[in-house]
Amino acid sequence: MKTYRLLCLFLSICTLSVTSAFAEKILFLTNQSPTTNQADLTVIQALEDEAYDVVVKRSQDFDKSTDLDGVDCIYVSEAIGSGDPATLYAAELAGEVGIAIINNEPYGYNMTDRFPWAAGTRKGNTDYSRMFITEAGATHPIAVKAGFTTATTDESEAVVVLQKVDSEGASPKMCYIGEEDVTVGTVIGWDGSTVEGTGHKALLFAIEKGTEMKPGVVAAGRRIGFFMANGSNNELTDEGKALLLAAVEWGIEGNDLELGVERNNADLKYQLLNNRIVINEEDATLEIYGITGMLYESLTAVKSYDCSVLNKGIYIARITVGGKTKTFKLNIK
Repeated sequence: MKTYRLLCLFLSICTLSVTSAFAEKILFLTNQSPTTNQADLTVIQALEDEAYDVVVKRSQDFDKSTDLDGVDCIYVSEAIGSGDPATLYAAELAGEVGIAIINNEPYGYNMTDRFPWAAGTRKGNTDYSRMFITEAGATHPIAVKAGFTTATTDESEAVVVLQKVDSEGASPKMCYIGEEDVTVGTVIGWDGSTVEGTGHKALLFAIEKGTEMKPGVVAAGRRIGFFMANGSNNELTDEGKALLLAAVEWGIEGNDLELGVERNNADLKYQLLNNRIVINEEDATLEIYGITGMLYESLTAVKSYDCSVLNKGIYIARITVGGKTKTFKLNIK
């Protein structure tokens, strides 16, 4: 019995070690390290509760030569004033950051020397802590993953993202940029403005990897604007956590997919777009295998395949057209 218990303990330790070794790593950039900001702390806690490995670093100390090692996603919490990560902006503008970035602050991205997530100068805070889901947002993977699949227009249906830590705290607010100022992307959440001439203010939007933001500038990874204003007395609601985690998951999923770029292999053409394999060939055969060699799908004369039907895990996809074959990895998370 003692031997059996020792064996169980050994296996448990091995399991924990493997889990830790493969935990997805989030680089959390803020102008405080360690951070004492309650909004930051609630984001970090939500990520750690989902077993993400969160590394907190001062934004202005970002070093692309060392800080991108093993990182799956960057969360930019505070990026203005003393927290300005100018080296991150330069690397992103040069196309050197191929992983997901979630931006919590819109201010730095209205500058001409930075990656053009947003155009123009409109920015600020809404008076409320809630957002409405747009028609396009309700079908986007972020909203779907978070469980918000219906567009909202009524106050009673708004998604409350932030809440006060205590009754003495200041009312939580959210940053925004005007919807018309979003250069490219899907506006998932907005503040519900209906005043003529003011425009809808985007609070949450997504940009696909491979998107050309302006001539010669292409998003090297998925980009997400989640403009939760930093506040010492604010924290995420359960709905806010769901949106945060869905945004992180969607962003990281794009790291393993060559989205938006047509790949050629002996003239065999295909694309990976929004978790969908698109084959630009006639009479193609598509096979999906698990890492154990188990065949999950075998389709003929296929032009498109939705990868979201697969369970989480690593798969091998093989496209065959005549005597031409292309094999590549799919990481479904």
